[in-house]
Amino acid sequence: MQDVVYRNEFAAVQVGRDESGNGVRLRIEDLTSGRSIYLDPLELEALTWMDHRRFAALLDPSWREGVAAERALAEAQHDLAREAERVVRQARDDAQLNP
Repeated sequence: MQDVVYRNEFAAVQVGRDESGNGVRLRIEDLTSGRSIYLDPLELEALTWMDHRRFAALLDPSWREGVAAERALAEAQHDLAREAERVVRQARDDAQLNP
Protein backbone atom coordinates (compact mmCIF):
# COMPACT_ATOMS: atom_id res chain seq x y z
CA MET A 1 0.00 0.00 0.00
CA GLN A 2 1.42 3.35 -0.98
CA ASP A 3 1.22 6.23 1.45
CA VAL A 4 -1.77 8.48 0.87
CA VAL A 5 -2.11 12.14 1.87
CA TYR A 6 -5.45 13.43 3.13
CA ARG A 7 -5.91 17.15 3.63
CA ASN A 8 -8.53 19.80 4.12
CA GLU A 9 -8.50 23.37 5.38
CA PHE A 10 -7.81 22.18 8.96
CA ALA A 11 -5.27 19.36 8.68
CA ALA A 12 -2.97 17.34 6.45
CA VAL A 13 -2.01 13.76 7.27
CA GLN A 14 -0.12 11.03 5.51
CA VAL A 15 -1.39 7.48 6.04
CA GLY A 16 0.55 4.35 5.27
CA ARG A 17 1.05 0.69 6.11
CA ASP A 18 3.89 -0.26 8.46
CA GLU A 19 5.19 -3.83 8.59
CA SER A 20 8.39 -3.22 10.58
CA GLY A 21 6.97 -4.47 13.91
CA ASN A 22 5.45 -7.79 14.95
CA GLY A 23 2.43 -7.20 12.75
CA VAL A 24 0.87 -4.82 10.31
CA ARG A 25 0.05 -1.37 11.65
CA LEU A 26 -1.40 1.79 10.21
CA ARG A 27 0.95 4.78 10.39
CA ILE A 28 -0.60 8.24 10.52
CA GLU A 29 1.67 11.28 10.31
CA ASP A 30 0.58 14.86 10.93
CA LEU A 31 2.29 16.72 8.09
CA THR A 32 2.21 20.00 10.01
CA SER A 33 3.94 18.87 13.19
CA GLY A 34 5.70 15.73 11.93
CA ARG A 35 4.19 13.70 14.79
CA SER A 36 3.23 10.10 13.99
CA ILE A 37 1.20 7.34 15.55
CA TYR A 38 1.12 3.64 14.72
CA LEU A 39 -2.18 1.84 15.26
CA ASP A 40 -2.56 -1.94 15.35
CA PRO A 41 -5.79 -3.67 14.21
CA LEU A 42 -7.30 -3.70 17.71
CA GLU A 43 -6.67 0.03 18.14
CA LEU A 44 -8.26 0.65 14.75
CA GLU A 45 -11.26 -1.46 15.71
CA ALA A 46 -11.59 0.54 18.93
CA LEU A 47 -12.08 3.66 16.81
CA THR A 48 -15.25 2.09 15.41
CA TRP A 49 -16.63 1.76 18.94
CA MET A 50 -16.66 5.53 19.30
CA ASP A 51 -19.06 8.08 17.95
CA HIS A 52 -18.36 11.60 16.77
CA ARG A 53 -18.95 13.05 20.27
CA ARG A 54 -15.78 11.31 21.42
CA PHE A 55 -13.78 12.77 18.56
CA ALA A 56 -15.25 16.23 19.18
CA ALA A 57 -13.73 16.16 22.65
CA LEU A 58 -10.31 15.48 21.12
CA LEU A 59 -10.72 18.40 18.71
CA ASP A 60 -11.36 20.82 21.57
CA PRO A 61 -8.38 23.25 21.75
CA SER A 62 -8.07 22.65 25.49
CA TRP A 63 -6.97 19.10 24.63
CA ARG A 64 -3.39 20.30 24.46
CA GLU A 65 -3.65 21.08 28.18
CA GLY A 66 -5.15 17.66 28.78
CA VAL A 67 -8.65 18.71 29.82
CA ALA A 68 -10.53 17.40 26.79
CA ALA A 69 -8.31 14.32 26.56
CA GLU A 70 -9.06 13.34 30.15
CA ARG A 71 -12.78 13.83 29.54
CA ALA A 72 -12.65 11.78 26.31
CA LEU A 73 -10.66 9.03 28.04
CA ALA A 74 -13.13 8.85 30.94
CA GLU A 75 -16.06 8.66 28.52
CA ALA A 76 -14.34 6.01 26.42
CA GLN A 77 -13.54 3.94 29.53
CA HIS A 78 -17.17 4.19 30.59
CA ASP A 79 -18.34 3.07 27.13
CA LEU A 80 -15.89 0.15 27.07
CA ALA A 81 -16.96 -0.94 30.57
CA ARG A 82 -20.61 -0.93 29.49
CA GLU A 83 -19.74 -2.95 26.39
CA ALA A 84 -17.75 -5.44 28.47
CA GLU A 85 -20.70 -5.86 30.84
CA ARG A 86 -22.98 -6.47 27.87
CA VAL A 87 -20.63 -9.12 26.46
CA VAL A 88 -20.38 -10.87 29.86
CA ARG A 89 -24.18 -10.88 30.22
CA GLN A 90 -24.55 -12.30 26.71
CA ALA A 91 -21.97 -15.02 27.43
CA ARG A 92 -23.80 -15.97 30.65
CA ASP A 93 -27.12 -16.07 28.83
CA ASP A 94 -25.61 -18.25 26.08
CA ALA A 95 -24.08 -20.60 28.66
CA GLN A 96 -27.44 -21.01 30.38
CA LEU A 97 -29.17 -21.78 27.08
CA ASN A 98 -26.47 -24.26 25.99
CA PRO A 99 -25.18 -26.01 29.13
